[in-house]
Amino acid sequence: MAATTERGIQSLERAFDIIDAIAGSGGKPLSLKEICATTGLHPSTAHHLISTMVGRGYLSQNAESRRYALGPALLRLRSTTLDALDLQSVAQPFAAELLRQTGESVYFSTLQGWEFPPLIMLPSPHPIRFVRQPSPIPCLHATASGKCLLAYQPVETIERYIREVPLVRFTPNTIVDPDALRAELARIRERGLSCDFEEQSPGAQCAAAPVFNDQGQVVAALSFSSPTFRATPEAFARWTSAVREIAFALSARLGYTPAA
Repeated sequence: MAATTERGIQSLERAFDIIDAIAGSGGKPLSLKEICATTGLHPSTAHHLISTMVGRGYLSQNAESRRYALGPALLRLRSTTLDALDLQSVAQPFAAELLRQTGESVYFSTLQGWEFPPLIMLPSPHPIRFVRQPSPIPCLHATASGKCLLAYQPVETIERYIREVPLVRFTPNTIVDPDALRAELARIRERGLSCDFEEQSPGAQCAAAPVFNDQGQVVAALSFSSPTFRATPEAFARWTSAVREIAFALSARLGYTPAA
C-alpha cells in the first residue's frame, strides 16, 4: 500500500513538472521530446501522463503539430482562484511586514481613474509620522505610489494623463515638465521602484514598488512614507530594498512569474 502511495505521489509530481515545463515555455507549445528534455522524464512515462492530462483537459494537443499546451481545465481553475481572491486580505500580511521592517507608514494603493485610494493604510508607531492626506486634485505625477501606478499603464493612458491633467507644482521638487515626467516613468519601469523626495508634501520622503498579478499587470503599489529627518541615506536604502522585496513576494503570491 505504501509503495502504491509513493508511486501515486511520484506520478503527481511528474504531472506538475510537465505543467511547469509548458507554463515556463513563454506560451509556446512543446513537443513530447522538448517536454522530456525539460523534465528528464522517459518518453513512455511522459506520454502516459500527458495522455491522461489531455483526457482530463489539463493539457491540449494541436492535431497538426502534435505539440502540447495548457488546457481549458487549468483556465477554469485560474478563473475560480481569481474570483475567490481578496486582494486586500492577501496584501495585509505583506503590508504589515513592510511596517515591521521600516517602522514607517505603509500604504497599499490601487489606481481608480486618476486617483489611487489606499486599500490598506498602516500608520507608523513613531509619535512623529507622515500620514498621506487626500488631494482635491490629481497628483499621480507628484507621489511615489502615483508615479509607480502611472508608470506601468499603457502609453496612451500616460499620454492622456499628461494631456488632460494639469501637472500642478505642489513643491519646488514636483515634476511638472511632460518630458521630465515621461523620463521619470521610464526610470521607474527600469528600476522597479518609485521615489518621492518632497514632491507633494514638504518634509516627506516616500518609495513605492509595483505589485503584479499573474498576467504581469500592475494591480497595486506598495509604499512607505517617512518624515525626511528620519530617512537618512542608509535607512532609506534599507527601506527601499524592503519595499521591493516584499512587493515582489506579494506579486508571487498573486501568481506573477517574471519573464525570462
